[in-house]
Amino acid sequence: MNAKCNFIKSIVCFLALLHAAQPQEKTNPTRLTGQSINNHTIPVALLDQCFPYKESKTFGIEFRLPRTGGSCDDGLIICYTGSLATRTVDNVHTMNGMTVNSELFNVNNAVNNSLGKYCAGLNVSWHGIKVHTEKSNGKSIIKLSTSLLEDEEQSFEIPDAERQFIIHFGNKNVFFAYITVKGQRVDLDVEKVEQYMELASKGAHLKDFVGFWTLGLDILPWMDHEVKLHVNRSCSCSMEAWFIRPTDLEDFADPDMPTSGSAGVNCPKNTDINVPLNKTLQANHMILIRMLTDEQIQNVSFEILTLKSGIEAPLMAFIISKSGAGICYRPFDSVLENVHLPEGNGSRQIDFIIALTEYSYGIMMNKSLLGGQEFYPANWKNGLAFNEMTSLRVRGQFLLLKNPLPVMAFNYVQENYKPQIFHDLFIKSEPDLLIGDTLTFRIKAHNLRDDRHFTISLLHNRPLEEHPTIGATALRMRVWHNQTELTSFIEHHDTQTNETYNNTSINTGAMEFRIELFHNQSSDSNGYAIFKDGKWLYDFAEHLPVWAIDYIRVSGSEKGVVDLLGVPFIGKARSRKRANFTRKLNTLLNYDDKIVINAQIKKTTTSFAILLLHESLKETTKIGDAVLKLEFNFNHSQATDDCNGTVQCKSRLHTPNEVKFVISACN
Repeated sequence: MNAKCNFIKSIVCFLALLHAAQPQEKTNPTRLTGQSINNHTIPVALLDQCFPYKESKTFGIEFRLPRTGGSCDDGLIICYTGSLATRTVDNVHTMNGMTVNSELFNVNNAVNNSLGKYCAGLNVSWHGIKVHTEKSNGKSIIKLSTSLLEDEEQSFEIPDAERQFIIHFGNKNVFFAYITVKGQRVDLDVEKVEQYMELASKGAHLKDFVGFWTLGLDILPWMDHEVKLHVNRSCSCSMEAWFIRPTDLEDFADPDMPTSGSAGVNCPKNTDINVPLNKTLQANHMILIRMLTDEQIQNVSFEILTLKSGIEAPLMAFIISKSGAGICYRPFDSVLENVHLPEGNGSRQIDFIIALTEYSYGIMMNKSLLGGQEFYPANWKNGLAFNEMTSLRVRGQFLLLKNPLPVMAFNYVQENYKPQIFHDLFIKSEPDLLIGDTLTFRIKAHNLRDDRHFTISLLHNRPLEEHPTIGATALRMRVWHNQTELTSFIEHHDTQTNETYNNTSINTGAMEFRIELFHNQSSDSNGYAIFKDGKWLYDFAEHLPVWAIDYIRVSGSEKGVVDLLGVPFIGKARSRKRANFTRKLNTLLNYDDKIVINAQIKKTTTSFAILLLHESLKETTKIGDAVLKLEFNFNHSQATDDCNGTVQCKSRLHTPNEVKFVISACN
């Protein structure tokens, strides 16, 4: 058999020398998919097969699915000029692309093969191959079929080809085709090769032994110095293909963005699926929704559904479009500010993650946590209702790159999702609080007792719990298992407010504290209303003004006492009208600096003031200093025809030093 094999190889190399002897030029792989054309003409020199740039390099076609996932269930078709196809010379003689005038080597498309009919419809002498994916035993496999076989369902499964494989059209040692997966060679139909080699010298017809192994002889040209290919990729297929040559210099990377479909085809990318969850969701798990889309995308939505009285209803629903995004999680609705679908032309990949902690939902888009926070439904302290989550509905103008949608645990090493949980200590800068705002803290306490407590602090001008000279404490709430202490003080002043309340229901587990910043109109005073789990506990009078708060701090008396679940939620008052306008300076003022203020004074205005302040946003005797105050008082009773009235200005630099002067305000 070896002698016969060597004889045929000698014929092949002799034909190569006769018809394809060209100087060797260095080349690069030719990408067949994701291009502006479907028809490709690729120059080849068969002699290069005998002198490859590297030992492993050959003529062939490499197929790859995106690393991030993808499928090709409807298939990728490549039609080519069949070198073994029968060509009629005259009424008596026939030949094929190898110029062999013998029916022994003629191979045509199988009669009932739909792939063969499709390619022959483009050109009578064209044959074809088709690559597709399908599900088998819960995983995706890749299969290859050819138009030369009678049964179009007779396809070859590529073993261990999770996303990538190469068809080699022979090499300098063998003339039949084979496959490599991750560098390992795979021979699909060895028996047919051996049978043909055994019977070839006895006049066997090649068509009787045709199979995958004959692709090299059929695709590579023997008369011409070019390969002609036509590519047809379905809109649901994200598999890429490259024609490779022995003279290719470099290995090539995957495209920056996955693509699908063929050139000139406007592929509608639409998905509307309902995926049964089968109780696969649990705390600290996530669902990855990886999609391929383009500029035609309008919106993406997904819902976690539950079954109520035989009707599916959403426990959580999320929608995002080019103009905005929103999430609904019973019974709340939230509009996410500055969140929208990414803009751009051409294909692009978008990754969404639905993360589920024990108590909350988190939505990520391309590694960014949307809204900057996790979302807690009503009665979150009881935990998410995982047992009631029956299915996931996903809709939008996109193709799924991973289907079924993978459910996986949080990976704390690779950090596929990092939950918003802060152990023992949390500090955040939070300026610009106003009366009417609310602060919500979701706490998980562990074994509170006489010597173990946690503290929620609203601080001025420092992130530290205490300091002998810097800053102040607007509110400090220390919580033990049996009592709560509320304090407000300035360390370097002899002023302090302190109240202690007995607790009856605070121990361990999840709890929610809400602090409302309110104004009491009857007493014309401000204060803090403290709520636990929606129930009012106590009010605490304001000692320092609300605007002085610029840090929020949560801490435990020792390690392992408290976890803060999520960033504290700041609910802004519906009406945030300002009678005062304040601007913080980026740098200190210096000599010769000028401050220009343009203002329009209303006719009903009786007074206004301009102040330069230190460590303060308003004039107060409790905190900071008024370095300079210019006070304008209008006296409309002294107005004349020429003058609207008088203005009294006060310049007060470190009270009680005060300078007064009067200006007449005239037309």
